[in-house]
Order: sequence, then structure tokens, then C-alpha cells
Amino acid sequence: MKVVVQNLRARGFTSVIYLDDILCIENSFEECQRNVQETKELLKSLGFIINEEKSDVMPMQRVKYLGFIIDTINYRVELPLEKKNNIISLINTCLKLDNITIRKFAQLIGKLVSCCLAVEYAWLHTKELEKEKIFHLCFNNYDFDRLMTLSPLVKRELEWWKKNIHRAHYIKDDNFQLTIHTDASLTGWGATDGMRQIYGHWSPEESQYHINFLELLTVEIALKELASHIRDSQILIRIDNTTALSYLNKMGGVRSDKLNKLSRRIWQWAEEKNIILFASYIPSEKNIVADRLSRMVKTDIEWELKQSYFNTIVNTFGYPKIDLFASANNRKCSNFISWKPHREALAIDAFTIRWESFFYAFPPFSLITKTLSKIKRDRAYGIIVVPLWRNQPWFPLLDKLTIGKPLIMGPDINMLLSPCRKLRHPSAKHLTLIACKVSGTRS
Repeated sequence: MKVVVQNLRARGFTSVIYLDDILCIENSFEECQRNVQETKELLKSLGFIINEEKSDVMPMQRVKYLGFIIDTINYRVELPLEKKNNIISLINTCLKLDNITIRKFAQLIGKLVSCCLAVEYAWLHTKELEKEKIFHLCFNNYDFDRLMTLSPLVKRELEWWKKNIHRAHYIKDDNFQLTIHTDASLTGWGATDGMRQIYGHWSPEESQYHINFLELLTVEIALKELASHIRDSQILIRIDNTTALSYLNKMGGVRSDKLNKLSRRIWQWAEEKNIILFASYIPSEKNIVADRLSRMVKTDIEWELKQSYFNTIVNTFGYPKIDLFASANNRKCSNFISWKPHREALAIDAFTIRWESFFYAFPPFSLITKTLSKIKRDRAYGIIVVPLWRNQPWFPLLDKLTIGKPLIMGPDINMLLSPCRKLRHPSAKHLTLIACKVSGTRS
């Protein structure tokens, strides 16, 4: 049929051919009619016999082809009603059984996979089924006739299929509402949507992950920070890592459990917002901004108090509910305020909210005066860590706000560390810090 296709396309016709099934596509009724007529004449001249009963030779905007209904009015692909009902019946049969053979489960997966082109987000909900099948095959020495029990997760996925089998898959165009460039290095991550730029660095634990995982994790961070306001849209991700690209476009995979779980998390976020993601490759040398951002780590502005010192503080003053000046990497409380956008931060910029909870504050030295004034203004209550600099103009105000006796810490070269590279603070050898319990009602 290859020669037939070449001949038809040389005449300017748009045709899709799979084995002996031919779909003629044109922009108008008349053009499509001409395509059909000349295709029939060519096939007959070559000795083919056309099954007229099974053929639809009248141009239409809703046609059944290869088991799918192609709807050019609504620009979507969906399953025929009988196929939908058949899938639901197969799922119900499996869910009712206490045990099922691996063969029957594999057959069900095959049926579901064959539907993925016509059900939105369907590929996402096949990966856990595939993993379950592979697990039971390995456990049973690849005997397809052995019995298996469906896990709760698999049952939830099958319930998803029952609920969403009637959902059509919309044919996508290149009209992306947002384009995000991302990149990761072993020290940090960066992303831009052309207007905004975000970046950060990995924690010591995160920096141990494979670069493929970090690239995909960067995509998740970028989406949640740059596309949090978007719904019902398409987003293009430009990325220079082919593995991350593949896992994103295929909605997961079975070779890497970590990458699959992360891909699943990304797509679940997208599904909740009715967003379609598409990743396209960009060479590293052209991904200039994101690459620069991923390596732009400012170790001089994120210093972390050594955990043993923090433990002494909370044992003395009690455990705070929120860290006011932190990043995801150096926070001392699960709740924290960040100085730049982050998906886990309660807010951005501690000075924009009222300080109502028992707080922990280790402000940049240049913001100590502003921090103490905020404590007084909000009548706030918490713990503050500052240098023991008695000659500073803010020190008398600190003294007025302080309850009880401060804790004195240092000098100790290991007292302050950079959370990204574990560098020592250049002044730590001579720096003494104090931790004070303070109240804005005292002044």
C-alpha cells in the first residue's frame, strides 16, 4: 500500500492508511468527495475489491475509523458506545472477583491501552496496572495462569476508568497558553516563562538524586510556581533532558519507580486543573536562561543554624509553629515563610503578613531592625536569633522585647552552614549569636 499512498499524496490528497483501512481527509465537502472518488478509482484500477457495505463513502464530520469516532466538529476522538459499555462490563467483572488470573488481568490492560487515544489522561491510569501485572508475573515465575489479587490502588484506577471512559480526548493544536523553559544541575534548578524567572538549590538529600529525577522535579516546581493560576489550557515545557521528556509525555513509565511516581504526581496536578502538558526538546546550548538560573546559587544569603543549636533553643524556649525567614532547604519548622516563591511556603515575604503564631526568626542581619519593629507593631511572640552586637542601634530595642535570659551560642566554625554546599560561614570563627524569647507587648 506504500506505493498507493505515495500516488494519492502526490495528487495533493490527505489520506491516512492502516493496512487496508483508508481515511480520506480534506477541508471541504467537495474536496473530500473528490479524494474519495479518485482513491476508489485508483484502488479498482490496481485490482482491489472495495467492500462497499463496510465503507462510508459520503463525506461527514463524525466518522468511525479503526475503532474510534473522529469528530471534526468538536475536534475530538472518542470511543463508540458499544466499546465503552464493553470496557465497563470487563472492569465490573474483574472488580467482583476475589482473585483473577494474571492472563485475564493482562487482557484487561490491553483493552484499556487500546482506548487511551480516545480518553483524556488515560495513559496516566495504565501505569500502575502495568506495574501490578509485572510484579505478579515476576513473583509467579512468569506463569500467566496463576492467580493474583487486585491491590486497592489498582481497584481505584479501575474505578477511574469506569468513571472516565465516556470522556473524549480532544485533538490538540499548538496553541499553548504558557511556555516554560526548565533546567536542573546537581546543585540547583531554574525555570522561566519569559516574564518571570525562578530558581533555587537542592537540599543535601535532593542533590543525591539522579539528574533525570532532578530535571523532572524542576518541571514540577516550575509548574506549581509559574502556572498555579492556569486552568483548562495547554502548557509547553521546553527541556534538555530526554528521559524526563519521555516520562512527562508518556505520563509515566515502568522502568523507574521514582520517575513514574513523580510523573504521576505532575499529571495528577494537571488533571485536577484540566491542563494538558507537552514537553519538547531544546538543546542545552539554547536553553540559556534556565541553565544559568539552575547554577545561580547564592550561598551567602541562606545560612542555616546547626541543628544541635536549634535543639537547645527549642528545649529552652519551646517549639515554634512557623519559621519566618527560611527556604525549603534551611527551614526549622514545617510551616515557613520564604523570601521567594516556593510551592511549600505559606507566604512570600514575612513582612507582608501579621505574625500571630509563636515564631522562630533568624533574619538576615540587614533586616534585624525591621524585624524588631514588626514584632513590636504586631505585638508578636516568638524566638529571634541575632548576633551579639551590643553596639548596634537595634540592641536596646531587642533588650526591651526580650523575656528572661538569652541563650549565647558560639563562636563555633560549624555553627552556621550553607544548606546547599555545607560551606562554613566566613565570620563564624568570630561570631557569637544569641537566641531570645521576645514579646511585642513588653516595650
